[in-house]
Amino acid sequence: MEEHKHILELLSKNEFPEEITEGKFALIGIFKELYKQGYVTAIDASSGGGDSYLEPRITISGRKFLSELANPVSSAQHSITIGNISGSTFQVGNGNSLSVHVSVKELVENVAKSNDLEAKSKLKELLNNATVAGLIGAGATALLALL
Repeated sequence: MEEHKHILELLSKNEFPEEITEGKFALIGIFKELYKQGYVTAIDASSGGGDSYLEPRITISGRKFLSELANPVSSAQHSITIGNISGSTFQVGNGNSLSVHVSVKELVENVAKSNDLEAKSKLKELLNNATVAGLIGAGATALLALL
């Protein structure tokens, strides 16, 4: 894209040749891309002998494209001010990931403190499961006692 930017900059400063031809202008392929996209205008004087363009000029679209090439916008440039955030877990940003780690003991203690009978029942059922009990080991009995 540097070559595209270079050609557009020269055109915007009126420092571009009035005639460019294949074989004499190394970046004719890049110019042709810009021409086909409508970023530049010119008189197409191409013939069997190769590509040739007369009186090349930058278009308004070309100026906008040049501005985008010169000043790329990144998501890091956008900012939002948040007055006050508090809590043990929160996420602010774009494309972030958030990992929350809670120990089984912590989970059992918090469910035990709650008045949610359904959660207590489901947690007891989970801890009584042979597979879960096998993974937790002797700690499963201690955790059940908390409920």
